[in-house]
Amino acid sequence: MSVKKLALGMILFILFFSCSATASWNSDIYITSFPHSDNTTSPPPPPAIYVCTFGVSENATEGFDKDIDVTAPPVPQVDALESYFPCDHEVVTRLATDIKGENADSWTLMLNVPADSNVSIQWDIYNIPSDKNVKMNTGSETIDMRGESTTSFETGFYELMISLSESRSESTKPSSPNNGGGGGGGGGATGEAFENILVKDAAASNVVAGVLSRYDFSEEKCHIVYIQFKGVSNAGQISTLIEILKDTSTLVDSPAPGIVYQNMNIWVGNAAFGDDKIEDAVIGFRVSKEWLSENGIGTSSIALYRYSDGKWNQLSTINIDEDSEYVYFEAGTPGFSPFVISAVVEEGNVMDSTLPSEEVSKEYVENEDVEDDSGTESNTIPGFSVFLTGVVLVTIISFLKGRE
Repeated sequence: MSVKKLALGMILFILFFSCSATASWNSDIYITSFPHSDNTTSPPPPPAIYVCTFGVSENATEGFDKDIDVTAPPVPQVDALESYFPCDHEVVTRLATDIKGENADSWTLMLNVPADSNVSIQWDIYNIPSDKNVKMNTGSETIDMRGESTTSFETGFYELMISLSESRSESTKPSSPNNGGGGGGGGGATGEAFENILVKDAAASNVVAGVLSRYDFSEEKCHIVYIQFKGVSNAGQISTLIEILKDTSTLVDSPAPGIVYQNMNIWVGNAAFGDDKIEDAVIGFRVSKEWLSENGIGTSSIALYRYSDGKWNQLSTINIDEDSEYVYFEAGTPGFSPFVISAVVEEGNVMDSTLPSEEVSKEYVENEDVEDDSGTESNTIPGFSVFLTGVVLVTIISFLKGRE
């Protein structure tokens, strides 16, 4: 085979590969109910927090894909919050995660808000390609999901249509609502930058004066295990949201001290439920034994830091337990805001191979990302493919000219 034919074959192969690469993505919709009751003798409906996910993948179909889609809970026996994507399948008819083929441009989300309740919906759409408009038609209005980041619904049944279309202009960053914990900057529902959020986890609990309220979290990448506190007064159902971050929170002015294990924001309730509404608050968290060993860090160096009053403040932290994989800690806190699990050690107490804090934090998050690099959470980079193709083309042409 001649050199020219070989080079032509390489060019065609690279062009085919780069053009056929499909960007898979998914986006989350967070649905939280806030029950209320005017009858003091009857408690409000039970709280509920649902996460519905939609997206595209080159490995998905328009129907049910058992290895990609996730089924939603069955129809409840009582009046309760429901949210699901309908599915045309002989067995599976309700999806919590609806991933479609690469050419999909619309999803239908069914929402049932129970009696004596209202629902707040927030969304993360930073994974959706920037050249797409994203709209939500509620039946009474059409919401620009890039221009807004939250909406709400009263009691009733709703059919929400989410649609994508080509954009001819630069998209607008989502605005930050007036409610929610924290403020300033970013563009997420809480103010945190969308692109800095790794995962979210949420829970709800009834807050009664003088009674311990506990929130447990099970998201694998979230190393906050539980949060508990006593209410100063009766507040009803209060939700708690944890945002696990890829790097330092965009809501703070400086990185936390030490070797950072994990960055996070913790939001309890809304703006009306401030730190003065709680007492005896503690946060339970865990740290990987593998991470401690790799960085030569002792458990006594681990502490939880909270950002408040423009600076990072170390919280009183104690070691409470351990198992084969993790060491467990508990820290008291006067309130909720950005937090960091970090290790501050004296010089000479850390192995020479230990990286600076920011590099260790990024390396740990990146390692976690690699584990989830398959399926719908992996995103290709079309720009890089085009660049690589150009470099190869220039190299081959230069080589051929040199031979002539």
